[in-house]
Amino acid sequence: MRQLTLPDGLSVFSLNADETRFVHREVFCDRCYLQHGIELNDGDCVFDVGANIGLSSVFFHRERKGVRIYAIEPSPAAFECLKANIELHGVDARVFECGLSRESGTAEFTFYPANTVCSSFHVNLETDRGTTKTYLLNTGLSPRGADMFLGLLFKKTTFPCRLRTLSEIVDEERVARIDLLKIDAERSEREILA
Repeated sequence: MRQLTLPDGLSVFSLNADETRFVHREVFCDRCYLQHGIELNDGDCVFDVGANIGLSSVFFHRERKGVRIYAIEPSPAAFECLKANIELHGVDARVFECGLSRESGTAEFTFYPANTVCSSFHVNLETDRGTTKTYLLNTGLSPRGADMFLGLLFKKTTFPCRLRTLSEIVDEERVARIDLLKIDAERSEREILA
């Protein structure tokens, strides 16, 4: 984990500089979580499921006053970065190191240290490599260069991870309502909602 200053001057802790710049562009520049009529108001309650290093939590915090955030991230490395970014930016957030599913328990989590946004409980290596290769080719990398880079991006580590239900956290925290439920959890979305 190292500190990185992004093009708009925002300073964050990061696991991978290029990946952080990519996600920052999606969240802060493209405003991907506030499109298609989705609004955020002062004082809203936001659940950031699949918080990764916390860029979306920082975005929601900076977007409106008094936003209360519940950030959930299963990867220990990303979770440490998330906590550091929450603290760095004074985000009003409760953080949870776990995954969410339809029932509590444990599950094997696959973590890609060089490509954390593809980490998942439900890895589809062929699809993820294909999508990532297309992105790399579209940025101008040669097919040979993309193939070499993919080998680095998809080196993995796996570990057991705690699973909780969304309802458990809502009950434990006495959450009266969720105004924005952001879920970015790589093929776990249906299980989380169930």
